[in-house]
Amino acid sequence: MKKTVLALISVILLLTACTSPSSPGKEGKKVTVQTVLQVMEETAPPSLTKETMEHSSAIPLFLWLRDAETWTNRLLRYSQRLTLSEEDKTAFLTAVGRYYSEEQAKRLFDSYFQAGSEGNYSFKEQESFGVLSSIHFGLKSSKTEADGRYRIHISGQYSDSLEELIEVQVEETVMILADKLLIDQVEAVRP
Repeated sequence: MKKTVLALISVILLLTACTSPSSPGKEGKKVTVQTVLQVMEETAPPSLTKETMEHSSAIPLFLWLRDAETWTNRLLRYSQRLTLSEEDKTAFLTAVGRYYSEEQAKRLFDSYFQAGSEGNYSFKEQESFGVLSSIHFGLKSSKTEADGRYRIHISGQYSDSLEELIEVQVEETVMILADKLLIDQVEAVRP
C-alpha cells in the first residue's frame, strides 16, 4: 500500500512539474510516457499465471483482472496531459503488452489517443477503461474455454450512495488467450 501511495505521489509530482512554468534559466525535465512508466513499475501487477487462471475460486482471477484494469486506467489518466511521440506510443504498447494481446493493446491505444498532424498523439477524453473496479459486492463469475481462449464473464453490484443502498449491476466479459495468458478482448456493460 505504501509503495502504491508513493508511486502515485511521484507520478502526480512529475505531471505537475511538466505543466508548471519553469524558472528563467532553468531547464525543465520533460515528462514522457517512459517517465510515467518508470514510476508506475512499482505498482504494476505481475503477469497472469496459469495457477490464477485455474484456481477453483473466482476471486484470485477477479482481483488480478481488476488490478490490471486499474493499472491501465492509471497509465491512461497520467498520460492524458502528455503529447505522445512514436517512441512514447511504442513504450505504451510494450508496457500494456504485459497484460494484453498485441491486437487489444493497439485497440486500447487507438481508443484513447488520436494522431495529430505532426506525427504525435493526444488523449481523447472518454470514460475509464473497464468496470471491474466498480464491483463492490455480489461478485459472480463464470469461465469457459473454447478455441484457444478463456471467456470470463464477471458481474456484481455497486452502490453510488452512502445514504441509501442503490444497487447497480455491472458486467464485463474478458477474453484471454489460453496459450499466452494475455487479455485479448474486454467488453464492459455500463449501467
